[in-house]
Amino acid sequence: MAKTVSCCCNILWFIFGGFFSFISWIMAGLIFCISIIGIPFGLQAFKIASFVMCPFGKDVVQSNKSIGCCKCCGNIIWIIICGFFIACFNVVCGLICFISIIGIPFGFQFFKIAKLALTPFGYEIVDEDELNNRIIETTPIIIKNNNNNINNFNIQTNQNLVNQTNQNLVNQTNQNFVNQTNQNFVTQTNQNFVTQTNQNFATQNY
Repeated sequence: MAKTVSCCCNILWFIFGGFFSFISWIMAGLIFCISIIGIPFGLQAFKIASFVMCPFGKDVVQSNKSIGCCKCCGNIIWIIICGFFIACFNVVCGLICFISIIGIPFGFQFFKIAKLALTPFGYEIVDEDELNNRIIETTPIIIKNNNNNINNFNIQTNQNLVNQTNQNLVNQTNQNFVNQTNQNFVTQTNQNFVTQTNQNFATQNY
């Protein structure tokens, strides 16, 4: 059902502007590629063209294949050249679609295009089914990592508890030993003092 709805929406999108947008991005990509130095930007234009032709049923996600420095520099140059203006145009079109109520689904697509048109480097286009499969495949790994973190936390907590208990036990034992030693010493000293005093008193009386 969802694929049928996406297909119908893509047909409407293609008829009412998607085709012309697709041609525009293809021409822009060819112009970039002809300049040789602009080939990386031409590839991004081709990527956007493949998305604007039929955006329903697709999504824009971050790619793990891109290099951070190249991605950052490429996006900065892209924004300065054309990205900011194209993104603003798509945001305005999306807002107009939202105002019309009936065009809300198309408004979401304009927002996705704006996101891709603003910073295309480092993003890739995937089908929603593929995205769902990635989420399903990633979920067990996340759960496993969380379980490992919980187990490590429990082990660390138990270790800290044992160490604290042992430390308290040692401190208590040492304290008891010191108290007992002091008490024995005081008792012995007092007893010796009393004995010596009595002995001296007896000798003196004698």
